[in-house]
Amino acid sequence: MSRYDYIVTFAVEFAILAGGLLVYRLAAIAFTGPEFGEYVLARRNVSLLQLPLLMGLSVGVTRFIALAIDDPAQQARVQLAATLIAGTAAALAAVALVVLARPLAFLLFGTPELHGLTRALVPALAGAVFHGVAYGMLRGRLAMRAANALQLLNLGIIPPAVLALRPESVTEVILGTGIGWCVSACGVLAWTLVRVNRPALDRRALWATARDLARYGVPRVPGDAALGALFALPVMLTSHVAGVTAAGFVGVGVAVVSLMGAPFAPIGHIVLPTASARFRRGDRAGLRRDSFRLVRVAV
Repeated sequence: MSRYDYIVTFAVEFAILAGGLLVYRLAAIAFTGPEFGEYVLARRNVSLLQLPLLMGLSVGVTRFIALAIDDPAQQARVQLAATLIAGTAAALAAVALVVLARPLAFLLFGTPELHGLTRALVPALAGAVFHGVAYGMLRGRLAMRAANALQLLNLGIIPPAVLALRPESVTEVILGTGIGWCVSACGVLAWTLVRVNRPALDRRALWATARDLARYGVPRVPGDAALGALFALPVMLTSHVAGVTAAGFVGVGVAVVSLMGAPFAPIGHIVLPTASARFRRGDRAGLRRDSFRLVRVAV
């Protein structure tokens, strides 16, 4: 991985940081206190729910594809298996959000009256999950330019662009954002799978790959859920105790704190796939060198 890739990845993450701050500024202009709180809560709930639904795939896909750096057929199997797992999880979540909209609205937003907004989370959650798979796939293939473009589009451009269109309700904003995420992420996944040699994707190998991905990812779910809860629970509890408006302000504060981790994200984005590829090729000297660089940069 070249120094150029590191520089561009850092630049993209800082652009996403700026876009994240811009989103809340535009939301504050577009909506009143309660509506602003609903938007912040909706975004925080998507961040919370996507982590267990991904089942560690965002990391697992990157690792497994990078380990198969010299085997295009296995890379395609990993991507297809991850897409099927993510699609199944998103479909189950969609059923729950639609059927149990009122009780989930009370749990997530503090009031069952926001059941319509709860149903609007369906495309946003699906888009976030498929984005995690697509971004992980591009990282695993060491295609950092495409990965950075997808990351910037979905996290830095689409959310403020939807708000800039001046939609009439928070539900429309969440729906528009989710649809944009689904189109871009699924487009990337479909584009890469179209070029795959079909005979390479036999059912037995595909099932074995899906099983390996699940064994790697499922044990990570409790930790991912705990991480999401660390940032989501203060906002959710505030919505139950003090209402949606107060929860919106708390949510912005929590979002700013979580955004402060953005400068460190590029380190893991690049080091994981390159380390996995070096391990696969037996390049222990390069792996040791990357590890020491990682420690220096993190410190």
